[in-house]
Amino acid sequence: LVCDVIAIEYSGSWPSEASAVADALAALHALPERPAEVIVWGHSLGAGIALSTVSALLGDGRLPAGLVLESPFLSLADAAAHIVAGRLPRGVQGVIRGLVALNFHSQCFNNAEKIRAVGNRLPALVLHGTEDPTIPYEQGKRLASIGDVPLETFQRGHDDIVDDPRLPKVLQAFFDRLRK
Repeated sequence: LVCDVIAIEYSGSWPSEASAVADALAALHALPERPAEVIVWGHSLGAGIALSTVSALLGDGRLPAGLVLESPFLSLADAAAHIVAGRLPRGVQGVIRGLVALNFHSQCFNNAEKIRAVGNRLPALVLHGTEDPTIPYEQGKRLASIGDVPLETFQRGHDDIVDDPRLPKVLQAFFDRLRK
């Protein structure tokens, strides 16, 4: 694959949705005027930032060529609830999930709300590992279904999809789709 990459690090140790999107928008607006050549890619929390960023661009006419969401979650509340409740006895997991969801609601990254509008406007692709211990595969699968976007499944965990030998072919097929 031949491409240039710009990696964006969010400000501070844990960003708010607004500050993370502002950082990403600033980086995108600093690029040369060729949004049709840009693919926004986010992994894990970065998938929430990427989707929120592209969602913010829907009205300004500078849409990127495509969007790749790697190991995405439905919402930050859903991801946090899984992480916290998954460490507790099954009997209290449901209660804990509800409490975590309430406390994280203001820290939205509600990908499930945004994916349909974004998926209707530009090509998107979800990559998720079936062995992901951090963000359950089911969240990525549901997100792809909600947005009616393709899901590529890997027998990988949270951080090692990049090591899968199938990934270059999957990406090449997605990039070729963007060129048509």
